Amino acid sequence: MIMDSERDFPFNISSNTKLNYIHYPKSYHTTSLQLSIDMHKLFSNTYSIMYRIQLAVKRIPNHIKIILRLISAGSSIYIRSICTYSNYWYGTIYSVINR
Repeated sequence: MIMDSERDFPFNISSNTKLNYIHYPKSYHTTSLQLSIDMHKLFSNTYSIMYRIQLAVKRIPNHIKIILRLISAGSSIYIRSICTYSNYWYGTIYSVINR
């Protein structure tokens, strides 16, 4: 970045080389600007996606509690027919609901 403020210069890249991320190989200044903008977009999009995932994960425990309350509102015969290990799951359902 120090060289960026002094003078603009091209990269020494052979003509048969394919560049995926550098769009302006003839200008160091433009390339550094382009890369910094691309990195900013990448990091802000990543942060946005991670924030949405975090919000969705926070809602999971409440959804599970609601589902378990709906299941427990049914008869014990119904609950035991749903659960394979009925005694284990029956106790687990009520312990989660009562938390």
